[in-house]
This record gives sequence, C-alpha cells and structure tokens, in this order.
Amino acid sequence: MIKRLFIVIFLMPVIACTSQVTRHNVVLFENSCAEELTVEAENRSNFDLSPYQTPLAPRKQAVVASYMAYTESVTDQVQSDYKLRVFFGRGKVLSLGRDELIERLSGMKPVVKGNSHIWIFSDSSLCSE
Repeated sequence: MIKRLFIVIFLMPVIACTSQVTRHNVVLFENSCAEELTVEAENRSNFDLSPYQTPLAPRKQAVVASYMAYTESVTDQVQSDYKLRVFFGRGKVLSLGRDELIERLSGMKPVVKGNSHIWIFSDSSLCSE
C-alpha cells in the first residue's frame, strides 16, 4: 500500500512533466522577388546560437527563426536581441528586430506539420523590379 502511494504521490508528477510535447516553432522568409537576396539573422534560435547568412533564390525560403518549445506561440520565444536583415538589390535592406518580427507574424496562422508550427512571410516592397 505504501509503495503504491509513493508511486502516485512522487513519481506521477515526474512522469507527467517529462511527457510534455515539444514543438518546433519555425519562421520562414520567402523571397517573392525576381532576384536573389541575402538573408542574415542573429539570435534566431534557442538551440543554435551561430550567426546565419545565406543567399536566397527567387521563390525559395530561409529559416529566420527556429525555437524548440512547449507552446505553440513563436512570439513568446523570440529573443529581445533578435535581428533579421534582408539585402535586396541596389543597396536596399529590410531590417527587423524582435518587435517588428512579432508584428509581422501577429494574426498569421502557422502551417502545422506534426509537432512543427511554421510561419511564412515575405516582403516584396523593396524588390528592384
């Protein structure tokens, strides 16, 4: 009897806490321009802290934020020192910090694939053409 009581009182909370679903919240930037862009992101993840820079061909997507979390909301995970820069042709640059990214994502419904929640946004206002 005492053994069963021990299991219920002490082990059940431990088992319940370890069985939480981990989600992968991802933000993608899609190149909607007809030209190649360059994407740079800083502090874009809670598991990969390396700076990120990549060329982005037309109609392709780049991961600009990626977080492992127990919640479905990516806006809760974006770090205060987050920075995204997208370099367009003719020296034009789109620069977003944490607040600007959250504003872009607000109201958007993520694409759900298993435990991944994916937000996709683009900006064609600075395209050369």
